[in-house]
Amino acid sequence: MLRWENKKLGIIPPGEFIPRAEALGAIIPLGSWVLEESCAEAKKWMQITKNPIQVAVNVSPKQLAEENFVELVLGVLEKYQLPPQLLDLELTEYSFLEDSNPAVNSILEIKKKGVTFSLDDFGTGYSSLSQLASYPVDTIKIDQSLISGITKNDQSIAILKAIVSMAREIGIKVLAEGVEKQKELEFLISVGCSVAQGHYFHKPLDKENFRILIKNQYEKIKKI
Repeated sequence: MLRWENKKLGIIPPGEFIPRAEALGAIIPLGSWVLEESCAEAKKWMQITKNPIQVAVNVSPKQLAEENFVELVLGVLEKYQLPPQLLDLELTEYSFLEDSNPAVNSILEIKKKGVTFSLDDFGTGYSSLSQLASYPVDTIKIDQSLISGITKNDQSIAILKAIVSMAREIGIKVLAEGVEKQKELEFLISVGCSVAQGHYFHKPLDKENFRILIKNQYEKIKKI
């Protein structure tokens, strides 16, 4: 995940500077840079492990609306010789708010090449179960606010069960964000959640330390 390291202010999280980048129009070049850096890094992971590891990259609605977005994505994949299935583009619900959204055509064209798409922060804002089947995505990422509610209230439990059940019925994978406790993981497994991420598994790492992590994990697997 992107961080802005400022000499005076320290590490600034994306929740603070991404909205400003979007407002100023800087999100387009920034997003292009992130996409290229991520694909370059994913290629290095392949060289380390000799196995495929998918990388996920967030895409702003403004990026998605750019006329050259398809060309940009396919060009970066070609540049780094990265198999398309190893790139997952994460969208927000705002990418689908307009009924006649030209961005959907871009998504479908890129999906034909093998790139997958995820809907980020599902369960907040305008997202609804009734809309789920109409989204051209492969995975939905359940927002952390719902995951943390598992151990606090029955409402979150009911909502999560409904989301996972419906997603499975229509062939969409479910990823739980922000898993921090064993009880949260156990519940997610019990209802059939496909994948989870969060501090329960590992703290965030910079790219150099992540390379060390996957190399060590790969060496352990080879010994089994």
